[in-house]
Amino acid sequence: MPAIKSRINPANWMLEVTSPEAEKRTGQDFAQLYARSELAAAAVAMVDKHRCGRLPAMQSTPPCLSYCLYLPAQAPVAILGG
Repeated sequence: MPAIKSRINPANWMLEVTSPEAEKRTGQDFAQLYARSELAAAAVAMVDKHRCGRLPAMQSTPPCLSYCLYLPAQAPVAILGG
């Protein structure tokens, strides 16, 4: 990948060097590179650590020590500006 040049927005540069065109130009599949990386393995390990030992079928339930979010049945009415 080309190095970022002076006075270039880092977010724009990142979008340019990871675009589908950049994949074609370099012949690399960035998703596969990430999937095989140490960074991806560390991310999976961190997620696994916070699953609290739940079975895969239970992973859609809230994590340990979480609480239900209560939303009132009716949305509040704005009292300002009205």
